[in-house]
Order: sequence, then C-alpha cells, then structure tokens
Amino acid sequence: MAELAATALGIAGVASVLQNLLQCYKDFIRARDFPTSLTTLMLQATLIDNSTRSWAEAVGLMDHSGSPLDKFLIEGPTEKNAKLAAQTLAHIQKLMKDANETLNEYHFAEEPLSLENTGSSFAKEEQSESRRRKLFQKLSRTTRIGTRESSNMVRRRVSWSLLDKEGLEKTLAEVTTLLDRLNTDFKPKNLETQIMVYQSSLESLGIEREEMEMIADIAVDKTSQAVTAFSMKGYATSATGSTFERIVLNKQASLNLGNFVAPDYVISGKEHLLSSNNLFKVIEGSDQTLICIGNQYGGMSPMEMMHGRMMAAMGASSAMNAAWPAFKSSHEVELKDELLGIETRKS
Repeated sequence: MAELAATALGIAGVASVLQNLLQCYKDFIRARDFPTSLTTLMLQATLIDNSTRSWAEAVGLMDHSGSPLDKFLIEGPTEKNAKLAAQTLAHIQKLMKDANETLNEYHFAEEPLSLENTGSSFAKEEQSESRRRKLFQKLSRTTRIGTRESSNMVRRRVSWSLLDKEGLEKTLAEVTTLLDRLNTDFKPKNLETQIMVYQSSLESLGIEREEMEMIADIAVDKTSQAVTAFSMKGYATSATGSTFERIVLNKQASLNLGNFVAPDYVISGKEHLLSSNNLFKVIEGSDQTLICIGNQYGGMSPMEMMHGRMMAAMGASSAMNAAWPAFKSSHEVELKDELLGIETRKS
C-alpha cells in the first residue's frame, strides 16, 4: 500500500529534516536589506522554497499549513528510499545553513544615492529593480526591503562581488541540482498534485502576468520552470488563444477544460508552449462524447479516453454481453482506422 505511515517505513526523521530545511529557507529569504546584485539570487531561493514545499505536500510529508504528516507517497515508498530522501534533504539543509552564515556576516542598510547614479539608464535599472523587489516581497511574504548598501557594505563591496556573491551562486546551484534529483528520484505518486499545489501558492499571492514572466525568466529549478510554463500558457490562451462562443453537451457527453498532467509524466522544464488564435462558433457533444480543451502531458489521448469510456459503459451492460466480443473487435478496427486517418492528415 502506497500510503504507508512514516513510522512503518522508518522515515520519521524525514519530516524533521524537512522542517529544519524549510526554516533554513525562511532564514535565507527573511526581511533583510541586501544589495541589488543579490535580488535575483533571493528570488531564485524563494522559488526553490516553493518547489520543496510543493514536493513535501505532494508526497504527504506535510499539509498545506506546513504541519508535519506521516505519509511518503512516492512511486517506491521503501525504507531505503526514505533514508535516501532524508539524506538529500539534510545535504540541502547544510548548504543553506552555510549560505545563511555568509549572509549574516554583512549588515545591509540604506545609504544615500550618489550623483553618478542619477542618469536615465540608472533610473530604468532602478525601476526594474523595484519590480523585482516587489515580486520578492510577494513570494517571500515580507515587508518593504531597502535597496541601498551600508557604509560597511560599501567598504567591502569588492570582496563581496568577487568572492561571496560567487560563493552564494555556487551554493544555490548545488541546492538546485539536489532539489531536481529529489523530484526525480523520489517523484510524487501523483505529479499533478505537486503542480496544483505550486500553482495554488502563486495564485494565492495574486501573481500577475508580468510577474509570472519575471518568474519564468528567473527560475532555475525544473519544478518552478515547468509550473511557470504551464501558467504562462494559461495567460497566452486567455489573451490571444482560441475563442469558444458556445459549447453544447447532450446526454452523457462531458467537457474537460484545462491542462492535464499524467502521474507518470516527467517534468523537463522545457515544455513547448504553442498557442492558437481560432474562433469556434459552436461545439456540440452528445452520448459518450468527451470534449477536451487544454494541454495534455502524458497519459492517454482524448480519443483513447473516449474509447475507454464507451467500452466500459458497454461492458457494464448485461444486455450487450452476448454481442460484446464481435462489437469490440469491430469498433477497435474502426478506431485504428480513424487514428491512422488523423495521423495521415497531420503529416
């Protein structure tokens, strides 16, 4: 049974390590004034935090509020995998702890603008930086953050920019690699749950299209890249996508609206986003028709799903049992012919 208790699997320590790691993330992105050169890095850290939380929720290690749970819903919920997952989380925690110690060496506070930084190009950069900082405040749920550097920071600027910044970037790159491995080696049994959890967290913060575009450009971990790709596709559809004037469903016909991600689909973070600009006057379905509007990643095609529904409905009817073998064989031939025709038209 996939929903085995953590104690039965010997993974009680996983939840503890996870909570310690989440606290490290919180310490890293807490409300502190930091130089402009760190804004992108801080944003990437908030996205990594979101990815880790969405994974933890999807595998049952914690609930939406962050409270620990005792499940481990991955494809292979064994004691060995639980220990390996705990080791991965512990390694990430150590890296984030080292990063926090580096940041804590500095006192970031405001300083006045110098006259050399009052040109139009600087004003544009200030505006861009302001947008990034506002996005960071949303994602990290922090209050206003200063954008200047203390005199102490000015004195150590060369050391910071050449050594400490590079060190933090390297550390965050290692964290990203480990997080991607965590999502691959200990993939949630229901991947769609993880994507929905992540998307829901962004929606609850009121992330707008321009901000989502910034996130898509900044994201470095595969989960964040994939989720923002799905979200950007949604924005594209609402802005320039197809228009449906009327959809009519009769009898047992049904409509599936939105993207579908199969449980066995592996996120690459490089999904192609194709948009259309078609106008559909009327779409009408009847009987066992299944209308699907949206992207599908993995799993059965809409045609296969419709075929499965028809076969299941007919198989459940005792009146059709006698005619079932002949009808099934005939219908499968017709379906193959139709699929072949579709592929021919595509080519």
